[in-house]
Amino acid sequence: MAASRALALLATHPDQHARATADAVDPHTPQTRDYLRACVLESVRLWPTTPVILRDITEDTLWRTGADRFTIEGGAALMIVVPAFHRDQESLPFADRFVPDLWLEGLERQYPQLVPFSAGPAGCPGRNLVLFTTSTLLAHLVEAADCHLRCTPELSPHSPLPLTLNHFGLDFAITPAVTRAR
Repeated sequence: MAASRALALLATHPDQHARATADAVDPHTPQTRDYLRACVLESVRLWPTTPVILRDITEDTLWRTGADRFTIEGGAALMIVVPAFHRDQESLPFADRFVPDLWLEGLERQYPQLVPFSAGPAGCPGRNLVLFTTSTLLAHLVEAADCHLRCTPELSPHSPLPLTLNHFGLDFAITPAVTRAR
């Protein structure tokens, strides 16, 4: 899901596609591909593969909302709706845009609500494996062919991205590398 959504974003965002192509040099050599990893992280921020995180509060916790304060007792269950945090237009100036640089420049640390693979001791144990395999797959795809998205909703760098994206409905037109000018 993350790779197909990242490919859809790259297919519709020419500036990011150009940078991804530069990161895809020698796709047969195992290596960390920072920009392509950032593209995958960004696709998961925009459309989380795990949209709800469930946690148990282990101790009494004081919460604040503006001037109001309240305590939630330890043992309570907490449901975190990830898209509500990842797409919060009030706190994220990039909420509905494809911004892979966010993950390269350390900007994500300014926004602790961004948890594409969860966070803390219960974070996804497969995070690095997913990022390595998907960025490697994307390197092969970007290097071997031009992909154009032919389905709706249309994704554009000039308009807000949709809140949902059905990865099963993605349809790509592919031009192999042998037929395109390099």
